[in-house]
Amino acid sequence: MGIFGSKINFTLFKSSILYSIAEGASKGGFQILLLIIASFIANDVYLVLMLLLGLEALMKMVYVTFYGNVLYKLIDLFPSKSILNVFFVISLLQLGIFIILLLLFNQYIFAYYSYDNQIVFILLAANAFIANLSVYYSVILQLQERHSEAVKYRSLPFFIGFVVALGGVMVLEDKVLGFFLGKFLGFLFFYIIFLARKITFSSFSLRLIKPVLKEMKGRVSYSFFIAIMGWLSSLGFMYVAKLWNTDDDLVILGYIINVYNVLFLFGYGINQVYSPRVKDLIVRNNYVKANRLKWNILVLYFLISLLMFVGLAAINSLVPLQTLFNGKLENISDILSVGYFSIFIFLANSFNWVVSPFYFSLDKFRQYFYLTAVSLILAFVGFYLGCFVAILNIGIGYAVFYFIKNLIPFVFSLKTEMT
Repeated sequence: MGIFGSKINFTLFKSSILYSIAEGASKGGFQILLLIIASFIANDVYLVLMLLLGLEALMKMVYVTFYGNVLYKLIDLFPSKSILNVFFVISLLQLGIFIILLLLFNQYIFAYYSYDNQIVFILLAANAFIANLSVYYSVILQLQERHSEAVKYRSLPFFIGFVVALGGVMVLEDKVLGFFLGKFLGFLFFYIIFLARKITFSSFSLRLIKPVLKEMKGRVSYSFFIAIMGWLSSLGFMYVAKLWNTDDDLVILGYIINVYNVLFLFGYGINQVYSPRVKDLIVRNNYVKANRLKWNILVLYFLISLLMFVGLAAINSLVPLQTLFNGKLENISDILSVGYFSIFIFLANSFNWVVSPFYFSLDKFRQYFYLTAVSLILAFVGFYLGCFVAILNIGIGYAVFYFIKNLIPFVFSLKTEMT
């Protein structure tokens, strides 16, 4: 009996690696590009990019197509093509509303972000629109067990977007415009070549809007609040910190988030294999194996975190990067130094990763929602007390934030029948 609790560990391990590679191709490239920008370009440009990415992530959550999980029920009630067409039109209306709001309040927006290129803000809404449609369609393919196609629609647009964005940053003087314009052109290319034939106005029927919205409403609203809490813990956290912290603090916070997003690739593949495995064991009422698997995976995350710490320490002590690059990477030492906080956050998140499948598999969504909300509030209190009362480094404060946020649902799970 291996770590995944079955005799097919090699297959599960291979699946985990494939998921990590796919996620790395789709999302990892942008994180690496951001770290390159942080190393070679001014901090103010990097800070604007991070805040705008936070806005783009928030826009994604407003689009109905962000919540692919609602398809698990809707797909049984309506034809998949009809669902896509209806949601496509709703998303187009939302895109129009975004653009109108951006045009109406552009002066306030420009002042807040200290950046005044209106095209970029419109590109944010467009990028979120296309990215969500692609991921949404991939969920339908997953439900139809067409996994090879699903991976293509989930990963390829982000990879193409990264390649074009890299070119945009290298060519254009306005690096922020180059980043988001390149991303948009890459997404648009993917949409025209692959997605336009799948998601169009063909077979669109107005009569489907009302029943689809009726079935979707409760599920999307609940998922929206959970997503917002996740956003407040990551890119959205920069908006909270911006209220009290300095720009230098926000840059350090951006480094931590970027490095963590790269490290997360190691956990993504494991989670994609672990979660379905837990659900399968619970469906078969094998709680003993599910519980054993939970602890095995948690130990695995501890070992991965330890290896990360050792590896980063070795890099920091053995590789004179400033000398190697003739001092051109002025921020590289800062990025490497905050890597320890990113690793701690990776470890803190593992407590949530191992228990959340239990909450979902046992249909304890409401309980998980309330626990997450309470822990998030306490985590913000802990961050405030740490940074402004105990005068801790913002990296330490952010690590404490994640520790509190993830430990509460984990501890509560130990006191319930789910384990």
